[in-house]
Amino acid sequence: MRSIKLRTSESRAMLEEQVAAGICAQRDRFRLEPDECETPMLKKLVAAITKVGAEDFAKLPLDHTFKVSGLSAEDQRLLDMQRLQDAFASREQVAALVAQLRELAHKERKLTDASVAVADGDTERLERIARRPSPSAPPNPNTPKPSNAAAWKGFPLDCLPRSLSAYIADCAALQGADPAAIALPLLASLAGLIGSRYTVSPAEQRDDWNEMLALWSCVILPSGSGKTPAQKHATGFLTRLQADLFKAAAEENKSRAQADERVEPERIVVSDITVEGICKLLGANPNGLTCIVDELASMIGSLGRYGQGNGRVQADRGQWLSLYNGEPITLDRKNSETIYAQRAVASIIGNTQPGIARRLFDQGAQESGMLARFCVAWPPSKPTKITNRKPDAAGRADAEALFRRIHALPSIADEPKRLCLSPEGFEVFKPFHNEQNELAHAADGNAAAAISKTPGLALRIAGVLHVARSLSSFGADGVVGSDGIPSVIDAETTKHAVKLARWLNAERLRVYLRLAADESAAAAERLADSIPWSDYPHGITPSELHKRNKSRFGSADAAETALRDAARRGLIAERYGCRADQQVGGRETLIFLPLGACASETPAQAD
Repeated sequence: MRSIKLRTSESRAMLEEQVAAGICAQRDRFRLEPDECETPMLKKLVAAITKVGAEDFAKLPLDHTFKVSGLSAEDQRLLDMQRLQDAFASREQVAALVAQLRELAHKERKLTDASVAVADGDTERLERIARRPSPSAPPNPNTPKPSNAAAWKGFPLDCLPRSLSAYIADCAALQGADPAAIALPLLASLAGLIGSRYTVSPAEQRDDWNEMLALWSCVILPSGSGKTPAQKHATGFLTRLQADLFKAAAEENKSRAQADERVEPERIVVSDITVEGICKLLGANPNGLTCIVDELASMIGSLGRYGQGNGRVQADRGQWLSLYNGEPITLDRKNSETIYAQRAVASIIGNTQPGIARRLFDQGAQESGMLARFCVAWPPSKPTKITNRKPDAAGRADAEALFRRIHALPSIADEPKRLCLSPEGFEVFKPFHNEQNELAHAADGNAAAAISKTPGLALRIAGVLHVARSLSSFGADGVVGSDGIPSVIDAETTKHAVKLARWLNAERLRVYLRLAADESAAAAERLADSIPWSDYPHGITPSELHKRNKSRFGSADAAETALRDAARRGLIAERYGCRADQQVGGRETLIFLPLGACASETPAQAD
């Protein structure tokens, strides 16, 4: 905004009233916090109001608002993320972007006060403002902590077949776990057992888009929160079925005298295995496999196990992505035979702890697209309470029967059977698909990668629900003698799949934000612990921290940002004034001290 000479208090009050009204209007429109009203972005918006008029400006489309206000590309990107907020009906999804705006507001306060001093012609006040840093914004008691920036929303159990939702609810009540800790791996278990038998297309005409029914799931919970028992409730159907297959093969081999006549058991579950190992098994088990691990780090940590360097790890990541997409895999290894799998499909089920999750999904996993393919959930943990209530045996039997029917489905000899959304189902999927692509275009980084995979995820879930619902109509002792699966997925199943995909993607983005926030908190704790306070008994300044560790803090401003973050989290104290070791009348400066030391520091007073 241009500089305005304010000659009277009345004219200044009038201007402040006009600007305040404009700021409130734009805060409401773009859902900005009060701290963000002093950013350069909002000043441009207020300047545009002055030119266009408040009523006309409010009627402008978003694109015209950007043009009239002369906003930068970065400003436009931040405001455009409002669409993300509208789509997920949750302001928490853009908490990280709001934090960026608040940082801008902190730096802008000093310039704001300075511009008023210039307008008043008060040079002495201008000099004092230039010497002091911008004040820290007091914490808002209503603002969630960074580690809980996004609110948890429960898993939509109503989207699953009734037999499964009842089983999940019963196990969650017995275990004292959140239903999501069971529902997510159970959904992946269904997908893994269906395997390569089916693909899903959005429409019959779209034979170029076929999603394989593989799902990767990861539940994040602290140690001791019952994540392993919850996963066993979900994967027990597969492990019991695999045990029966091993037992049947062992009984069969008892009557076979010759070693070459022995039969290998059918495999549906693997655990600690490499890419080479899983591809060998897929050659004899073309229906697909499910990799179940108690700690996901053990599986991802095995990438490149028998190779050297980061190149082997990246190659193994690429092979796992092929397993997600059901693509053919050919492995040529030195000193070993060529391994070929025509339809290589594998689902993954695992859990991990928050601290491990940050290291698990490192930059390589993000850039390769591996992270974006995982359905992750971080449900709330709570103390478990023992109960003597008997589990619902009938509910477990219904769920077990469904898994047995899926396993009894005939194998597809050549190509998977293609399932398509019905015309009505396509009309449900179409707006969802277009919306997700718009959101992915507006986002960036991990969020963009995750959102772009959501339409395909919805199709995969639609296929899994369709098979499960089709087979749930049989009796508990029914036998599937043929396929019995309709080739068209109805609109109702598509609606449930879209709802589940929305939840999974929103939860995935929430986890990304939470992991990032926790990493920031950990960095602040490391900084507070690393400062040698004995060398700075009267406090440390940003300049001193910069000089002490230039490799970590490239400038005094970077050091100040890190120190302020630690102070905001209550790890150190922040004070503006003269240090006790300074001479009387010395220059005031920004000082950071260990907690409890601030009260003992008395600013030096000038005569």
